[in-house]
Amino acid sequence: MVPAARAFLQDATRGADRPPVARTRTATGAGVAVAALAASLLTVAAAPAAVAGEACNGRRVIAHRGASQHRPENTLAAFRAADRRGADWIELDLVATRDRHLVARHEPWLSPTTDVEDRGKFVRRRATRVVNGHRITDWFADDLTLRQVRKLHTEERDPRLRRTSATYADKRHIRVPTLHRVVRLAERRGLGLLVETKQEDYLASRGIDLAGMLIASLKRHRLSVQLWMHSFDSATARRLARELPYPVAQLVTKDRQVKRAGQRDIARYADAIAAPRTSWEGVAPAGRTGWACRCSPGPSPTTGTPTRSAGTGTLAATASTG
Repeated sequence: MVPAARAFLQDATRGADRPPVARTRTATGAGVAVAALAASLLTVAAAPAAVAGEACNGRRVIAHRGASQHRPENTLAAFRAADRRGADWIELDLVATRDRHLVARHEPWLSPTTDVEDRGKFVRRRATRVVNGHRITDWFADDLTLRQVRKLHTEERDPRLRRTSATYADKRHIRVPTLHRVVRLAERRGLGLLVETKQEDYLASRGIDLAGMLIASLKRHRLSVQLWMHSFDSATARRLARELPYPVAQLVTKDRQVKRAGQRDIARYADAIAAPRTSWEGVAPAGRTGWACRCSPGPSPTTGTPTRSAGTGTLAATASTG
């Protein structure tokens, strides 16, 4: 992951009654990373084509896991740092604890981003599990309660790449946040939220319905900020789109070719496809709500504004990745 970059977000929503993001700013400093949606987007907007086109042309800066160059990823400190550096949206990943609380971690195993291996009381909680076909021996969030997870201190997963974050983590005791705490921070600061569910199949094997937990949580709380949801798991994306009023993006891995037929299928339930630019085949078709645009990196990797491609119905967006 490149920890310092800018991204362009298509600000398309399902409902015209959703309030727009109150600000559009230029991010400053390193650590505002390219979000998954910036790779390449097929957006199916509920608004008319002209309105949706304007939304696609609006630039948004997304902080992927927060300002992770400066603060440990997926923490309130990283999200606050992103806000100070001009981010409009924050992206976070969700897993679950044993007692069914949603917490912000990129993976269910904890040693890459916390000091769990230094906690003697948890030594017997180390386990070997199969996740996506890989045997992983570690400490898993789904073996711990929220209270136990909250006692851990977060750490920098790559100190050589993110030296500022590593130095900060060594001096401070930064906790793993719950979804609730991240939502409250976003509401106070007027930040959009981009929420990704992680390892749903593994958690299901442990008796945890991650999508169901997210759905229940969002139904209990009426949000005052904009929200996108995304997932690599198509069953999760379909369920979120069916049961919640928020837009959903289907994430696609780099080794999957998004053929035209696949694009049409995804467009039936998702508001966007987020895929590597090398995965596209042809021009994205109109989708579930009658209008579609495709965003992909333009000719310049560092500058530019999203522009409509004449006669193709596509949009080209540029984003820096340095």
